[in-house]
Amino acid sequence: MKVLHIGKYFPPRYGGIETFMSQLMEEQVNQGLEVSALVHADSLQSKSGEYTWKGCKVIEAKSYGQFIFAPVSPIYPIRLFKAIKNIKPDILHIHMPNLSAFWIILFKDLFAKEARLIIHWHADVLGSTPTKLVRLCYPIYRVFEVQLLKKADTVIATSAPYMYSSIPLKPFHHKCEVIPLGIKLTDSKLNDAEVQKSNGFKMCMLGRLVYYKGHKEVLGALSQLVEMGIDVTLDIIGDGELKNQLKNLCSLLDLDERVRWHGAASEAKKNDILKTVDILLLPSLERTEAFGVVLLEAANYKLPVLVSDVEGSGMSYVVSAGENGVICPTGNVSELVKVLQELHNDNDRLKTMGRRNYERLISVFSIEKVARSITCQYRN
Repeated sequence: MKVLHIGKYFPPRYGGIETFMSQLMEEQVNQGLEVSALVHADSLQSKSGEYTWKGCKVIEAKSYGQFIFAPVSPIYPIRLFKAIKNIKPDILHIHMPNLSAFWIILFKDLFAKEARLIIHWHADVLGSTPTKLVRLCYPIYRVFEVQLLKKADTVIATSAPYMYSSIPLKPFHHKCEVIPLGIKLTDSKLNDAEVQKSNGFKMCMLGRLVYYKGHKEVLGALSQLVEMGIDVTLDIIGDGELKNQLKNLCSLLDLDERVRWHGAASEAKKNDILKTVDILLLPSLERTEAFGVVLLEAANYKLPVLVSDVEGSGMSYVVSAGENGVICPTGNVSELVKVLQELHNDNDRLKTMGRRNYERLISVFSIEKVARSITCQYRN
């Protein structure tokens, strides 16, 4: 079976979708599928044209910056046409949102009529607080979005809460199947004795520095914890538009000695940090946080997680309150301080939730199980 993934970016550019798509492709090769991908290439990707990555063919379309978060790539339709013509895929697997994927509306009936069309719905375009430009342009985007959904054989939603709260998906629930995201398990299974942690309560945030991730709220909570005399530190992994604003806030709160900024760290450095912290925080403010792949990355290292109770987000699907993590009221700094103080005082609870998080990762979110479920949809 030949599968052509249509994605936005590809490693070494990392985000939740890129991490999942690349690991899914690798596992699909292991399970005997012939796998290719068409993605945009930017400054982070030095290769050009096409190359082989872990048994997968990766085809790149050079892009020239972004417009409203979408890569600008005039050559993309040509690359897509050639990819479909040369590969002759049985499956077209589109990872949305991706503006360039709308070319499939034109090309599928002309050049890939027999191919099954799978749409992987990672997130809606409109968040709770879209920019004026996004809000202005979305009605045009929506026209093509509907046409693509009409052509789809199956739409994969990453969680039931997100699917049922998604306005664009409501007319297409009859096509939807819920399959969670997954990640590859660490090669060496960690046990508690292997993880050497220093004294103090060490927290970590992993993700882009954007408005909905809750960085400001965490810094506010960190300041109060320090005032209480708690020895607490915060590792922030990621880069983004709020970097300078957050660093200024950090200095204003006198937290420069407590916060370590790692930027867009490599996978190796990110994993080294996750091995040494006590908890991962993802107190996002809205359902733009559709799932939270970083929660699975934390589970790989037996870390408990803290998320917020955003209605319609898949975070509450990944985290079972009190089992593998805790769920806090959205945007409530006082509650965040209270919960973190309690966790700081209960190391046994942290370890128990971390262990359960790893067990849930194995049973529900391993990339092997997720890939098999997706292949079943391919054959359905």
